[in-house]
Amino acid sequence: MRLIHNSRLPQFRTPFGAVTTGTTVALSVILEDADPNQATLTLRTWVDEVGETLIPMEHEGDGIFTGELKCTETCLVWYSFICNIEGQPEVRLGAPQGRTGGEGVTYDYAEVPSFQITVYKHRENRPTWYERGMVYQIFPDRYARDEHWRERTMAQLEKPRKGIQRRMVEDWNEPPVYERAEDGSIKTWDFYGGSLKGIQEDLPRIAELGFTAIYLNPIFEAASNHRYDTADYTKIDPILGTEQDFTELCQAAEKLGISIILDGVFNHTGDDSIYFNRYGNYPGVGAWQSEDSPWRDAFTFHEDGSYDCWWGVGNMPAINESSELVRERLLGKD
Repeated sequence: MRLIHNSRLPQFRTPFGAVTTGTTVALSVILEDADPNQATLTLRTWVDEVGETLIPMEHEGDGIFTGELKCTETCLVWYSFICNIEGQPEVRLGAPQGRTGGEGVTYDYAEVPSFQITVYKHRENRPTWYERGMVYQIFPDRYARDEHWRERTMAQLEKPRKGIQRRMVEDWNEPPVYERAEDGSIKTWDFYGGSLKGIQEDLPRIAELGFTAIYLNPIFEAASNHRYDTADYTKIDPILGTEQDFTELCQAAEKLGISIILDGVFNHTGDDSIYFNRYGNYPGVGAWQSEDSPWRDAFTFHEDGSYDCWWGVGNMPAINESSELVRERLLGKD
């Protein structure tokens, strides 16, 4: 017996991708090397705070089974398939391990990795500058330097710091690598000195290519070169430049008809941050240091001393989105 479903092909999932509320999604499975008249297929869905729903699938002929999923509310729908044939063990069809889409995999246990569908509410008023624009994505540390990059980068990297160390890479063409410690963790973060001024100086070329928006990977202060481990949401990383540099970048981009999009990273922070402060590099008491920290509720700690983090990466502790402190800080005034 073989079960086939590929969430990225229209013969198995229509319509493809995220859908608006009110949409009915047709999900199909092909059964091979078994008698379809002896098979029962079920579409299994899961929605947080709603739970499990089992939807019978109809045999349309030629081993093709289809079920209809009515998407009535905004949510994330997780789905998989259950196949039962009399006299044979139950088989589940789900997503590949670590993924939420693509070609399905069969499993012999119940809690299989699921495919995902995002259901969203249609907006009457949408930003046409983005919807009809062309976006250029920039990883700031590796995009372009300006004439003062070296002094600015060294001024930050020479400061004494506990935790993962940082160093400057002089040769722009040297391939980036992750130097590992004995336990497999990152030992050193490399910085190439890309800057906001460097991006600004290249704006005319970007505009000439026809781009109408720039998506910047994180520019907030952080310990790493990728800056997804935010250290302070209120500060531009000084290796990239100043807040004035950012203002001038936005002003220069606007004159060329280019919008600027920032990557917010509000799912997790860095462990080396004013909020978590694992290494004590920041003043004040971080969540890691004490249960009495004002930031303790911003993260989720467990009795064994562990804490929730992004995909199990310890230097990116996950933000507790139910925390009133977090909600006020991210969604409140300023």
